[in-house]
Amino acid sequence: MRVKIRLRVLFQNHTVRRFNEGLVSGLRDMGHQVDAFWHKHVFDSVWELGTPAIRPMVHSILDVKKFGGLAKEYGVIHLNDPLDGELGIVAKVDRRPLVVTLHGTPVDHREGAGGGMKGILTNRLRYDYLSLLHDLGGHVTTQSQFCAKSLWNYSHISARVIYNGVRTDVFAPGRQRGYLQSALGVPSTDKVVLWVGRGHEIKDPFTFLTAAEAIARKRSDTSFVMLLWYKGPLDGQIEDFVKRSESLRRSLYFIRKIPWEQMPEAYASSDLVVHTSPREGFGNAVSEAMSSGRAVIAADRGGPSEYVQDGGLLFRSGDRDDLREKMEYLLSDDRRREELGESARRIACTTLSWAKAAAEYSEVYGLG
Repeated sequence: MRVKIRLRVLFQNHTVRRFNEGLVSGLRDMGHQVDAFWHKHVFDSVWELGTPAIRPMVHSILDVKKFGGLAKEYGVIHLNDPLDGELGIVAKVDRRPLVVTLHGTPVDHREGAGGGMKGILTNRLRYDYLSLLHDLGGHVTTQSQFCAKSLWNYSHISARVIYNGVRTDVFAPGRQRGYLQSALGVPSTDKVVLWVGRGHEIKDPFTFLTAAEAIARKRSDTSFVMLLWYKGPLDGQIEDFVKRSESLRRSLYFIRKIPWEQMPEAYASSDLVVHTSPREGFGNAVSEAMSSGRAVIAADRGGPSEYVQDGGLLFRSGDRDDLREKMEYLLSDDRRREELGESARRIACTTLSWAKAAAEYSEVYGLG
């Protein structure tokens, strides 16, 4: 059976882009013929293939008419942001399957929308739209039980949990070590602890920094790398913290956003990946590290705490001493670290596979 699916996607950041590329690949591997229609968010405008730019805050009956013709060409409308609700309304009017995947939590969305009245109204509009689409019969999905619980507490909307997948063919063990060592001058004999995120309180970078500082005072064989994907409000404070610390000045390295194709090499260059955010909806950095065969340490709150299982360790959120102890334990026990990395890979290939995620979304789409 030929199935034509329209995935209407806001490419607001790398997270959403990875989600849609992985999902489309998984659906095609199932034998579905997917017609994916993309649009991406560039600053304050939405640039869409074959259509004029449209302001994301504009939601009028004119938009519904404009999108009506396009929406009728597709069997399924899949939104990644409720702010695209005009297409969802058209989908339900035309009795078409509608899926809305919520990436993150209401608190994260409110903070991400920025301050001032515009941020408040944007977030309010997002969840007003989501409530409307849900009431119209749209299927709401999210990435973790943590996200689903947060959504329920905020708006009493029930969501189906479908874990994101990870490209296990791209993020795979056996890649050559040395990318971070070559790019940053990290000593080749050092153990490397990698932290991936941005300078924002959501990511809790200072719990990592304080734990790393304590370890660096005692160990001279360990280097720490902070990969900052985007500029964040805490970047300046992070840099000042490192400058004031003698031990971190010699052992911690910063690297800004690197080419996407180099990320597998970044994980391969590490011995341990640490994720400190207690509010992460899913945590692509965690799933990618696990798929790469790396042991991880993650906070005991948030999405990653649900799937790390025996692929790593959990530490008490915000507790730098507990994190330090677990980091020291794995840095000192190569065999245990390797065992966790092997388990992490198995979890990535099963629980976190795009084949599994695509099969579950296929059910939601009504494709059997």
